[in-house]
Amino acid sequence: MYKIDNVSEKKILLGFWIYLLSDCILFSVLFAVYVLLSKKNIIYNMFMVNIETIILLLSSFFIGIVVLVLKKEHIVFNLIIVLLLGALFVSLELKEIMSLINKGFIPKTSSFISAYLTLIGTHCIHIIIGIYWGLCLLLNILFKGLNIKNKTSLLCLSIFWHFLHIIWVCIYTIVYLIGVI
Repeated sequence: MYKIDNVSEKKILLGFWIYLLSDCILFSVLFAVYVLLSKKNIIYNMFMVNIETIILLLSSFFIGIVVLVLKKEHIVFNLIIVLLLGALFVSLELKEIMSLINKGFIPKTSSFISAYLTLIGTHCIHIIIGIYWGLCLLLNILFKGLNIKNKTSLLCLSIFWHFLHIIWVCIYTIVYLIGVI
């Protein structure tokens, strides 16, 4: 387990938590708008949504292992798995969005569709950012090793990744589970 003793690294973590709080506000607003506009006129492919959920939860497990173990060979292997699972999630999510668009569910159809696509799209963009961050960190670890900066960045990435999974659990519950009732 990684322990931070460096004052500048603690400041980085504090700043990162403040950033996550702003993301909480962003997603709270998106959820509020979605709930206010929600209608039951989309039939979701719950099988695919369940697969996406399993993929994200698996990636959360693997990034947890990365932070707990902190050995270079384990980090590289597990981080590659996390990034591949993230990329698989994004591809399935984009396939779902394209399927809805092909069925005529586009933002100008209704404010509900616009709210849905904005919420799902914002989450998907955050996952893409996490994948990019993970790739850059992976390259840094491969070329520079596990220095303090890389360990702190890895910890922040782990927190960010878990945060996105919490948001997905909320999306799964509010959008998909309640949406099919």
